[in-house]
Amino acid sequence: MLLTQILNHLEKRGIPYYVATLIDTEIMRISVPAESDSNSILFFNRDAPQALPFLYGACFVRNNTTLRDSSLRNVIQVENPRLAIILVANLFKPYFSQTESYLSPRAIIHPKAKLGKNVIVMGGAVLGECSIGDYTIIHPNVVIYDGVEIGSFCQVDANATLGAEGMGTERYHGSRVRFPHFSGIEIKDNVFIEPNATIARGVLTPTVIESGCMIGARVGIGHNAHIDQNTQVIGGTIVCGSVTVGKSCFLGAGCILRDNITIADNINVGMGAVVTKSFYDPCLTLAGIPAHILT
Repeated sequence: MLLTQILNHLEKRGIPYYVATLIDTEIMRISVPAESDSNSILFFNRDAPQALPFLYGACFVRNNTTLRDSSLRNVIQVENPRLAIILVANLFKPYFSQTESYLSPRAIIHPKAKLGKNVIVMGGAVLGECSIGDYTIIHPNVVIYDGVEIGSFCQVDANATLGAEGMGTERYHGSRVRFPHFSGIEIKDNVFIEPNATIARGVLTPTVIESGCMIGARVGIGHNAHIDQNTQVIGGTIVCGSVTVGKSCFLGAGCILRDNITIADNINVGMGAVVTKSFYDPCLTLAGIPAHILT
């Protein structure tokens, strides 16, 4: 792929850049400096070295970076080099580029399951009477129960469990009785679910994961939770039942959100925090046990 094609891709994605000396070059890989060659593209997310004493094809650096040799070729200044390299990486390894469906003979798929266009289901997966949207990928040993709806362009990684019943109970004569779960899960488009995540089905209304969310490894999401668009839930987090999480939130690794609370849009929860009450104002940062607002 030519460097000019890469720069055109960035322009289409709305990423402005500046390069003083541009020499069109064939870019074949993304590398770290120690392994780069004349066909590599690399990036420095923080301080770039004053010189680039190694072979490279092109290099992303931050805006206003000053290099000792201003004549260096293909040094591309952008606001966020890491974002730029991620967008380039998707050119080399595009997700959801499959041209046909693949259903492993070692997968167990309910005869009434509804599978969209170019769906991939890998070996060991178990699909109940569910629906899977176009281009979605189901990795090995995923278990999807009846009543789960997954949108298009989603990825569910190995050993995730979607649609098991949660732990809604009440005391009765000294013991616990469970509330049967009659509803399911709605997972919208462009959702990424990492290995060993667990999402419980709803009791009377569905558990909902809105579009663009990313659910990390070993995350547990309880029944009737609602995770709004473009929220990122990092590994080990526990979101208890009937929690509402706003748009574009960030839930740090290992944090816990107790049941029946709401957090508003654009809230960042620090790793290991325990959120025990609702926060209705947007754009907050929460940390600690119990979680409080950082000022």
